[in-house]
Amino acid sequence: MKRLYNYLLIIILISMASCRWGLDELPVFDEANITSINFETRWVDPQTNSFRVQQLTVTNLAIDPTENTIEFKLVVPAQSSTFPSDVRSQVALNKLVMICNISNAATIKPIGTTPVPGTIGDFSQSNLNYEVIAADGKTKKEWTIKILEFIKQ
Repeated sequence: MKRLYNYLLIIILISMASCRWGLDELPVFDEANITSINFETRWVDPQTNSFRVQQLTVTNLAIDPTENTIEFKLVVPAQSSTFPSDVRSQVALNKLVMICNISNAATIKPIGTTPVPGTIGDFSQSNLNYEVIAADGKTKKEWTIKILEFIKQ
């Protein structure tokens, strides 16, 4: 019986080792950039009890991958049938959600009191700082995001 277990163990080890043969080496990305940025406001519609999202407009966007800065103006859209005036009137920098695209397989994390991307946070701070870590785990960039103007027309 012991011999049977030894043979099974050898067969399993050989089959596991052969799983690695013939696989292509994947590239290890070393870019740590933020490539785009968007903002939205979220609320629950009391009439339908459903979750609603309204994207804000990012204008005058300037992404500088050399200085690791992003500057832009943020515009709250006009009221509409899907974006009521009572909800619009409550939109403020301290209750927004930021969504951004970053380099392939990179990660992003806030620095200090900067809000976490994808969650409601306070973007009224003068400088918002994020660290983007490339997929290689070695390359890191600190990005500064500046909202130059918050416009409610």
